Amino acid sequence: ESNDGVHWTRPDCGEFYYKTQDGEIIDTNIVFIGYHGMGVTRNEHPNVGNGEPEFLMCAIAHGLTIAWSDDGIHWSNPVVIKDGNATDPRIYGDTHNQLIWSPELERYVVITRGYDGALRTALQLTSTDALTSITDAYNYCYSLWSEPQVVIAGEPSAEPYSVPVVRAYDGYYIGIVSMADFANDGNGRMYSVHAELVWSRDTINWYFVNGGTPFIPNAENFAFEAGNDYGM
Repeated sequence: ESNDGVHWTRPDCGEFYYKTQDGEIIDTNIVFIGYHGMGVTRNEHPNVGNGEPEFLMCAIAHGLTIAWSDDGIHWSNPVVIKDGNATDPRIYGDTHNQLIWSPELERYVVITRGYDGALRTALQLTSTDALTSITDAYNYCYSLWSEPQVVIAGEPSAEPYSVPVVRAYDGYYIGIVSMADFANDGNGRMYSVHAELVWSRDTINWYFVNGGTPFIPNAENFAFEAGNDYGM
């Protein structure tokens, strides 16, 4: 928690605990556990507070998974919306996963990472169903969600690796794409990553701002170790 984004305190949320070697139980600020690549957003659905939850989460474990919360601390049981064997394109989801409400599409939208067998991609899935209509937390509700479609693709020297997205003013969506270069340059560098800026009006068609140029510059004179993500 922070009032200024600079000075932070860590609350004891009372959801998960650690036990020390001497048996002492310690409170933590962990509110969700066992999943990877979690993205949390505030819900913009018009029925928030009147049925739809305040906060949304998307993550990966045993498939692409969503959860929701009214306070950001107590979360629903996770619901798998696509299993881990989805193909064409295949859902990997091992970076940043995000669930948002799109007023323009009148749908819930998931942005995640895919792999088409050769290159990494950014994928989009949608659903018109209200989250609160899911009564069985362990129901595999695949039919409620569209098949994933590629919305950002690339090439070996520039593959979209993750795309955190926010809905900005007047229906513009802004994304920061981690562009990965997996082409070995012959000098011992295995791969590198830099951030580029993209925008969209519908979460489907994305446009690069000054494509190929880092939106957030990488560090200069970085002591690179082969195999590590440079500039992450």
